[in-house]
Amino acid sequence: MELFRHQEAAAQLRPPFFSQGKPAPLPPQDIEESLEDPFSLKLFPEDHDKDANSRCYNLGKSLRGRAVFSVSWTSGSKRRVVFARDMTASEHVFFERKKADLA
Repeated sequence: MELFRHQEAAAQLRPPFFSQGKPAPLPPQDIEESLEDPFSLKLFPEDHDKDANSRCYNLGKSLRGRAVFSVSWTSGSKRRVVFARDMTASEHVFFERKKADLA
């Protein structure tokens, strides 16, 4: 009985990686590549607690060119992605504009 409860709780903790408006899932490889994208935008909230893990919003592209928006928690040495999806059209325009500003 305890094992079943543990499996049920673990299933609820799985992050909702999905592709917005499409049945195809967002592959973990695309999420990882978007986080490592040298042109990705990492946005941190102003009110994060220094003692706790800080939340990070990331806009980046995978090597295949897939535009990914993700939310993650980081402790400095480890990162856990809690949500990821394809960028919306407005997020993609914002990402491209900011990327052009850096060039």
